[in-house]
Amino acid sequence: MARRDLLTYDVGQRRAPLLSRASVRLLGLLAVVVVIGAGLVIWTMTSARSAATATAVRPAGLPATTPVPSASQPTPAAGSPSPALVGSDAKESQRPPRGSSTAAARFIAAWLERDAKARKSGLEQVATAGLTEQLMLTSPANIPKAKVQGGPELEAASAYSVQYVQTLTSGMRVRVYLVADPGSRYGWVATSVERA
Repeated sequence: MARRDLLTYDVGQRRAPLLSRASVRLLGLLAVVVVIGAGLVIWTMTSARSAATATAVRPAGLPATTPVPSASQPTPAAGSPSPALVGSDAKESQRPPRGSSTAAARFIAAWLERDAKARKSGLEQVATAGLTEQLMLTSPANIPKAKVQGGPELEAASAYSVQYVQTLTSGMRVRVYLVADPGSRYGWVATSVERA
């Protein structure tokens, strides 16, 4: 029996083509998908980079007509008037919005209340739920043993937010921040309180 040479091919046998026509079409389609995908990635990166550059040049919220200070322009010195702000909440007034002074006074009275039930009831009327919950966790020993001295003094006011400072008989001063809430009893609710 003749031994077959392992290093040569039989000339008489027909071999199947390595790639059929369907395989060639699929490879072509795959190449087109890869090229389109790469183009989309490059386009997305370019768009993100130009958006980041535009954001760096013009801070969000400023209209296109507002000049943006460049690095070569001097920044305003401390104590000098700040540039005009843009937006509905930027217009500050020196008159307290209707109901805000009453809400601040009621909040301070409820905040100083030592009886837990009365304190909770008072806070629920003039404070956000989160602030009420936080203040109800306050130890009675940490509630100032003082009364209000005079009324709340307006520090800043706008159409949607206001802040007051209240002096207590102990000499401590507290700052109360309120936001407009048309659904609340006085139209305003306290969002935070801190030592002034």
